[in-house]
Amino acid sequence: MRRRVSSWVRNPDGPDAVAEFIGDPIIAPFTRPEQLARGPKDKLPSETPVLTYEQNAGLSLLPAETLGRITPNRPTPSIRRAEIAIGAATKIRHPTALAGEAQLLRTALASLATGHAAPGTAAIETCA
Repeated sequence: MRRRVSSWVRNPDGPDAVAEFIGDPIIAPFTRPEQLARGPKDKLPSETPVLTYEQNAGLSLLPAETLGRITPNRPTPSIRRAEIAIGAATKIRHPTALAGEAQLLRTALASLATGHAAPGTAAIETCA
């Protein structure tokens, strides 16, 4: 069981701020009517497990065939394969937040053009 720790900080903004342990909280259940009612004229009964059970007693599950789907079916992708040549002349479009990654890719592509790496192709699969 995980222990909850409560503390209080004396003089939190001062140079002599001190945190003091004040113990584990003990949460007592509501027992008095004024704790359970929404006001002095509240006519609704307090929610209890017994009341919930009684209110749900007349419910039943519906047959599965009478229910519609609540989540859609995933579309079935059709995959097409293509090959493209990439190199130093390849244009890279990117959001500002990925500028560093784009520069790293430009440097890698430039090495393809200078012969420091083997020419490459990229396989791209797209969903139609």
